[in-house]
Amino acid sequence: MVSSDSEGHKIGLLTAISYTVGDIVGSGIFISPTSILNHAGSVGLSLCLWAICAGISLFGALSYVELGTSIRKSGCDFAYLSYFGWRPIASSFMWVSTCLSYPAVLSIQAISFGEYIIAGPLLFLNFFSLKKVVGAFQVVATAVKLIVASVIIFTGLWHILVKQETANFQNSFHGSDWNPGNLVLGVYSGLFAYNGWDVLNFGAEEIENPRRTLPIAAISGISISAIVFILMNVSYFSVLSVEDFKSSPTVAVMSAKIPADVIAKLQKFDDVITKIEDALDEIDVGVDKHYERSAHGMALVDTMSLFMMDSLMWAVQATKGGGADKNDDLLVDLARTKRMTGEMKEINLRQDAPRINQQAAASFVRNALWEVPEEKGDEPVTKKL
Repeated sequence: MVSSDSEGHKIGLLTAISYTVGDIVGSGIFISPTSILNHAGSVGLSLCLWAICAGISLFGALSYVELGTSIRKSGCDFAYLSYFGWRPIASSFMWVSTCLSYPAVLSIQAISFGEYIIAGPLLFLNFFSLKKVVGAFQVVATAVKLIVASVIIFTGLWHILVKQETANFQNSFHGSDWNPGNLVLGVYSGLFAYNGWDVLNFGAEEIENPRRTLPIAAISGISISAIVFILMNVSYFSVLSVEDFKSSPTVAVMSAKIPADVIAKLQKFDDVITKIEDALDEIDVGVDKHYERSAHGMALVDTMSLFMMDSLMWAVQATKGGGADKNDDLLVDLARTKRMTGEMKEINLRQDAPRINQQAAASFVRNALWEVPEEKGDEPVTKKL
């Protein structure tokens, strides 16, 4: 599967757990609580929904553990679709993930993150070994994130145990909304906070002893995240009334007398790095591995330049902030990325001509993405060479 030279670069159990916890514990804990409480209607039911979401995420993670240990290829969903021979669907999935899904999630998180950090550190980390630098940074970032969460948790426990502020926990299920539609919406909001339980499957080939590491990391990561989420919500309710909780879009700002911007900086920085890593892994798998190009084909695809361009582009977008209609420089960056992505797409289609349904792939890209219509006289993208 991999050469012996790369054995020393594989990540171990601690790093795997930190990746799982780091990808789950993020902006969701500050955004989802309000939505869950609005749909649940009571303190007790909202905490139950958090536990239910943890259970659903755990079952999903265990399903992916089974896939990851049976099909030892990086790339998560794309790798599994390709393994079963569904290349057109896998190609479509990769395009949607790398060009639509990940950028959308990244953009949402970058709105809060963009003012606080520069592009350099994000680009800098992509030059180094997964285990030696990026993995070590992930462990440190996750530890810092958990320390910050612990401050909020212990602050709430101090209010509960020392100051005896337990009014919100008396008759905690009073006012519960048992409407199935609202309960489903509450669970959906909670699952957003738990998003990230499949992060290890994107780099399954980089994990040491995956049959042991994947299940332990998945169960440990989700368990740690669930405990943190539930205790943080308990802390929120110790100082906020239900009415204040529902009216606050980011409950941590109102619940703790510590600098809220510090929490936001740490959480958003780690979230954006993790999402960029996921997107780059998806591109790496799609370009370099599953299509098994020849040496000539590999030479045509400059993966390092593609990684740098992708990382830098999204880092620039994050640091600039604001909408594209308000930022001319951002429009230029997007146009340049669009052109380079189009060129990479054409190379991919030409190189993969014998192996995928060209017409289906080209039709998907043309209809789903923002491709400029072909001018007269241009050579069709799907024409075989």
